[in-house]
Amino acid sequence: MPIEVDDAFIDNIANVNFHLAAEAPGAAKGEIDNLIIKSGHANFAPGQNLASVIRADGSTVKQRLGELGALAGTRYQDLKTFLLITDDAESLNDMTVDEFRSTVPSFG
Repeated sequence: MPIEVDDAFIDNIANVNFHLAAEAPGAAKGEIDNLIIKSGHANFAPGQNLASVIRADGSTVKQRLGELGALAGTRYQDLKTFLLITDDAESLNDMTVDEFRSTVPSFG
C-alpha cells in the first residue's frame, strides 16, 4: 500500500513537531542538571563518583531536550512554510501561458 504524502499528512507532522518543540525542553519535570545525590559519606569514593556522573548526565539530558525542542520548532516552521509555498504554486496549474507571463517580471 503506497504512502500518500498530501497536505494533511505534512500538516500532521508539522503539528507533532509543534507539540514536541513546546514539551521537550520541560520534559524532565524539574531541575535535572542540579540534582543533590546523597550516595554515602564524603570519603566514599564510589558514591561520590556516582553522584558526579548523575549530575553530569542530568546536565546533558537537559541540554539535549532543549536542542530537540529547538530542532522541532525549526522543522515545524519549515513544514508550514513548505505548505504555504506549494499551495501558492498549485494555483499556477490553471493559468494560461498569457496569464503566467503577466505575473512574472519582464527581464528585458
